[in-house]
Amino acid sequence: MTSLLIAARVEVAEALRRLFARFPGLSLAAPADSLRGAG
Repeated sequence: MTSLLIAARVEVAEALRRLFARFPGLSLAAPADSLRGAG
């Protein structure tokens, strides 16, 4: 069970890393501000 949770957490981390790599200005704290700055 624990290994499944760890695997899921790794998958989420990888997805977030790819998302941040695609949108360098993206921030979970202020997505609207970063999107305005990028645009």
